[in-house]
Amino acid sequence: MRILGIDYGEARVGIAITDELNITAQGLETIQRNGTDKVILRRLDEILKQYQIETIVVGMPLNMNGTISRKSRGNTAIYT
Repeated sequence: MRILGIDYGEARVGIAITDELNITAQGLETIQRNGTDKVILRRLDEILKQYQIETIVVGMPLNMNGTISRKSRGNTAIYT
């Protein structure tokens, strides 16, 4: 079982996945949003069917100095 990492951005979404032993993670691909999430959801569905994903991790958008960004405010699961 693998772990899938998602770095959700306004223009692009980065996808990373662990190896089968969950020792390392590698970038899998970058998906262009093209103004809609339908493209991303369709591709994520394909990835989930292709790999045995056990856990999905979504990155928290922080500022470069590590503080909570404007996009992060309002999220209920903010850990510092």
